[in-house]
Amino acid sequence: MLISKYGNGSKELVREFESRLGIELDEEYRSFLVKYNGGDTPNTHVGIRGFSVRQISDSFKLFLAKCKSGEINPHARATPEERETALIAKGRAHVITDGLREIWKKEYEKYKDMVQEKVIL
Repeated sequence: MLISKYGNGSKELVREFESRLGIELDEEYRSFLVKYNGGDTPNTHVGIRGFSVRQISDSFKLFLAKCKSGEINPHARATPEERETALIAKGRAHVITDGLREIWKKEYEKYKDMVQEKVIL
């Protein structure tokens, strides 16, 4: 699975989190939180179907193995101006709207500096 981490966590923060919720996390998940502090996983899908509440994996490591990620689409990293120029060059200027420009702007701001890395525990 590819992740864009939220910086580094710490064992102390994870212990505090467990204490506050009155739970004990799996050691693999604890290690994940210390290393990645959570993160954004765009373009990631889990190989399961259905919405029922059920166990989907025997461990966090096996869950990660079921997650399939793709790299961020290069178009999402293009500026709105670059995207507009590309559509115009393709003869598709008629599809450009202010709403579409706003979507491009939000996408660009979200993904422009995002660095994805493979989750390794």
